[in-house]
Amino acid sequence: MKKLPHNSSSGTSGRPSGRPGVLRSWGLLLAWIVGIWCFVFLLAPLARHFQPVRTLTDFIRANDIDAGAYFYTEVEEFAVAEHAIRDTMTHANTE
Repeated sequence: MKKLPHNSSSGTSGRPSGRPGVLRSWGLLLAWIVGIWCFVFLLAPLARHFQPVRTLTDFIRANDIDAGAYFYTEVEEFAVAEHAIRDTMTHANTE
């Protein structure tokens, strides 16, 4: 009986160990970084052109609200601001 040559596969993936796996991993990392960059700097800024987002940001700026400071906080000022924003969004002009 003849022995089969030893396959240099890594783990249960069945692909050879070495450069192809490393290059693929770096390629996936680079693809994710580029994807996140495109979302943050290209796609997300387009949201300001939509009327509901524009109404909300205009209200926040006009009332000098530090929206980042109120994120997930339980203070009375946030309740008042949230009520005002919800009221503004409910009665916003949808033209």
